This record gives sequence, structure tokens and C-alpha cells, in this order.
Amino acid sequence: MDFQVDLILFHPYDRWGFSKFSHSDDLVYLDYLLRRFSAYPNLWWSMANEYDLCFNKTLDEWYDIEGFIAAHDKYHHLLSNHHCIVPWDHSRKLTTHASFQTSRLERIAEKGRKYNKPILIDECCYEGDLPHMWGNITGQEMTARFWKCITQGAYCIHGETYLNDNETVFWSKGGTLKGSSIERIAFLKSIISEFNEPIEPLGYGLGQYPGYTNEELKKMLSDNNNPFLFTLLKLDQTERDRWLETQFEWAGHCGDKAYIWYFYQQCKSYVDICLPDNKIYDIEIIDTWEMTRETVFSGVSGYVRVRLPAKEYMVVVATKC
Repeated sequence: MDFQVDLILFHPYDRWGFSKFSHSDDLVYLDYLLRRFSAYPNLWWSMANEYDLCFNKTLDEWYDIEGFIAAHDKYHHLLSNHHCIVPWDHSRKLTTHASFQTSRLERIAEKGRKYNKPILIDECCYEGDLPHMWGNITGQEMTARFWKCITQGAYCIHGETYLNDNETVFWSKGGTLKGSSIERIAFLKSIISEFNEPIEPLGYGLGQYPGYTNEELKKMLSDNNNPFLFTLLKLDQTERDRWLETQFEWAGHCGDKAYIWYFYQQCKSYVDICLPDNKIYDIEIIDTWEMTRETVFSGVSGYVRVRLPAKEYMVVVATKC
């Protein structure tokens, strides 16, 4: 079916006792799994779903599990660990990418700077109608969270949690997807696949400043004469980061090949963008919900004013000619 399989090895919710193995039994179990599955090229290892809720395992045992997998998988598949509350230390050498359960997507660029590894948002809530807070966002919001992740250079995981007559959900039992986000996520994939390069955060507006200490921020602002920005230093870092999250704007780039601005729930009538003076670009307006694309400029550079329809969920993409 052409899936990348992110295989969960442990989790705290099983009924069969895997989460309560002794550590020696953990390694016997892992040895079996590695021998059975390592040859599959489309496999990733996720040490756990919500490892920090597996209370029978110590942190040192998790480190042993990580080391055992890395040492016995001669094909070196991707390896990470998913959390509920306490994030895994993704700076660890054997951890290939950072896995996060969060809807605070404004902090993605900060995580990328910290770990210098691919960032996967493995749980940003799910489209559905469950009573639980993690399982009832709209298709519009699920789609929006994908665009937010992608423009910040991260990857996002889809899940659907609509109840049906049998009180099952696709997220746990499979079946038929009935939500409105999945075709729009496919539309997003078709757009970014055209770039053939990874997307990185553009560091656009106030979005470039969360996560920095006062001293780091002073250094960044030393050549900037904007007094508004220096007032940020009057807040402590926690307060400042919380405030900056509410002012965040979503923008990414593929070097100078492409630039993306995602306006989420802003209803702009126009936007001024700045492109390199020595390159020429085509500019598209994309309606991420209606799934339409319209080229509005061809062969432009420098400052360009782009007229928008004052609707939510709009995107401007500039692609080098």
C-alpha cells in the first residue's frame, strides 16, 4: 500500500503484558522483532507511544532499548520515541528524528534549531467527534495544522476519530475515512512535491524570535533600530515566548527556489512580499480549503503586492522561474 510504517514497540495501553515485561524480556522481545521485521525497507522504529507513561521502565532501560535496536538493526532504520508529557531527549546520537505530541506548533522552528534533526509532529490532535480533547478538531483545523507544520519545515501525522455505529474509530481499527481533511492534505502534498527540496522556516516577522534568551535576543536585535522589538526584552523569556506565539505568522522556503506564506485564519485583502532582486518568480494564490490554485504574477522579483480575497486558509507561493 506504499506506506511508511512507524512501528510502535511499547505502549502503556496493552492488555497482554508487554508494557510490564522485565527488562531482560524486553530485549528478548526486541530481538525477535528486529529479526522478523528489519528487512522491510519501509519500516521505522518508534520505541513507544507515550513512553513516559510506561511506568515499569526506567530512563536507563529506555536508553538500553534504544542502544539494542541501533546495535541489532543492520539496516539502520529511522528511530525515535514518542511522549505524552515529558519529551524524549532527541539530541541523543542514536535518535534519528524528533517526535512530538503537541498542538503548540509555533515552537517547531525552535525545536529544529535545538536538535538539528527532522521534526515529526506525531500527534497534533485528530479530526473527529470524540468527547476527548485530542479527538474532535474540525477538518479545517486538521488541514491548517498540516500547513502550519509544513511551512515550518516539519512533518505532520494525520488521524481520524469519528465514531460510527459500532463505536469504533479509524484511528484505532481502520476502515473507511470519512473526514474532510484527507483530500486537502493530499492536495498539500501535491504542491510541496513539486519543490523536490525540504522546506525550512523563513524566520518571518515575529516568528523568528521565540526560544531565545535575553542575551541571545539582544545580540539578534543589536543592528535593528526598531524600538518595538526592544520592548520584548522587558518580558521574561516565558512571558515573551507566550506572547510571540499569539503573533506568529507561518512562512517557509526552499532556499531561493520557493517561498510559502500561509495566512491561517487571517482574512487579508493583500500582502506585500519581498523576493530576491536577482531572481524571477511566478506567484500563485492557493485556497487550501477549496483546493484551487491561481497564478497571479509571472516573472517578478523584489517587492510585490499580492491581492487576496480576504478569506481564511489562503496561501501565497512564489516559485523561481
